[in-house]
Amino acid sequence: MGILLAIVAAVGWGLSSNFARLGFNSNKSLSPAGGVFVSVISSLGVVLAINLIFQWEQLASISIEAILWFSLIGLTGFAFARYCHFKGVELIGASRASSLSAAAPLFAVLVAVVFLHENLTWPILTGILLIIGGLYSLSGQEDKARSPGTVSQTALKRANLWGYIFSLLSALGWGGTSSLIRWGVSNLAPPLVGALVAVTMGTIVLSWPGIRNLKSSQVSKGAGLVFFLLAGLMSALGTIANYGALKLLPVVVASPLANTSPLFTLLFAFAFMRGTEKIDWKIILGSVVIIGGSAIITLAR
Repeated sequence: MGILLAIVAAVGWGLSSNFARLGFNSNKSLSPAGGVFVSVISSLGVVLAINLIFQWEQLASISIEAILWFSLIGLTGFAFARYCHFKGVELIGASRASSLSAAAPLFAVLVAVVFLHENLTWPILTGILLIIGGLYSLSGQEDKARSPGTVSQTALKRANLWGYIFSLLSALGWGGTSSLIRWGVSNLAPPLVGALVAVTMGTIVLSWPGIRNLKSSQVSKGAGLVFFLLAGLMSALGTIANYGALKLLPVVVASPLANTSPLFTLLFAFAFMRGTEKIDWKIILGSVVIIGGSAIITLAR
């Protein structure tokens, strides 16, 4: 059941990325902050509704310690990791930043082994490295938008250095959060309740820039709103499934499987958004390697 939930998390996050892309295609004037805000509000509504229906008593009796713990997770996963990723994209481009962010499962495993004392076997380590390699292959070609002729070489090197640092910090934020979630859902609160607190904190952090950008856009009109709401719905599905997986599985198993979401993003884009993705040998190789790594982890488990 835990492995199934981890795969559902990857599928949910993969679909969320595709719906977000459709939303931005429908609304060219909307900034990323505005789109993220709409999707996070949608996620919060879904997670809150599920808690009120199924876990009202646990939600009403949540401890202060649990609120603080999962609020920290919301700050780490939503605010810190996202900010660092966006800064990495700004400085070194989306492809290279995404390649470095693909190291999130490795950081998740390292933190889990050191602080949670989880057992890392050679088959699981092999599967993790294959998944990271496959995600790197899926990240695409190096961005060429930055022109060396427009800035000095010293400034360019400094920007590249900070871009790499920010991208690695985003991977550390996302990866380390898995261990925090694992400990929290094992000791403080049920997965649904913990997810609600974390998503609420993330929504609060993203509210100011999101609302400010919404005022200058037309996101409330047309198909763009529907796509962003669907992105939030799928993100909520992924978050809830991820918390459930981390309740049932060690981080060294759940995190690498849940982080295969870029594979599902690509598969759904190729199947339903023809013309938006170019399939080459790197993408095919990366997909095969990710599937192989996931199979090894599943069989090792």
